[in-house]
Amino acid sequence: MENLSNQNLEQDSYKTGSTKPPKKRGGLVAVLLVIVILLAGLVSILGMMNIHLFRMLQREKREPISFAPGNIETTMPAQDAAGQPKLGLTVGSVGELEQRFYELPGGALITGVDAQGCAARAGLTVGDIIVGFNNAAVPSAEELEQALQKCQSGDRVLITIYRHRTGRQFTVTVILDEKDG
Repeated sequence: MENLSNQNLEQDSYKTGSTKPPKKRGGLVAVLLVIVILLAGLVSILGMMNIHLFRMLQREKREPISFAPGNIETTMPAQDAAGQPKLGLTVGSVGELEQRFYELPGGALITGVDAQGCAARAGLTVGDIIVGFNNAAVPSAEELEQALQKCQSGDRVLITIYRHRTGRQFTVTVILDEKDG
């Protein structure tokens, strides 16, 4: 009789007519739930550290550079007694932090342009980065100043520019002025 009642229980519990016992999916659901909770916790921790995972995965266009006046040390001294040529620019070096955050090359960041100067006539604008001067790299504003001191008024120079707004690099020819403006 015991054997008969066990058969009845087995037939009642399977009701599908299958001879295999039903699959247990509770363990798989629990594992998936733990993974989802761990990922949510990781994203939350990264968010608290101001690391946005989804922003890192997207290649979005960054906003144009906007530096506060105190963040960039400007240089380009006034014309000296020897009559050194000028570009009609105020520049500062692009810092390492700005290079990393904005994915910029090193160079001389243009922070001001004299509207009457030779650089303005060549189309240089505030926010452009001078990365080359006469086919030589310009890693900082100081390097640009040193390269400019080797030139004379009226010289044609090649200036390589990186324009952050478009993400393009191009070269312009500039005829140096004797003085600013």
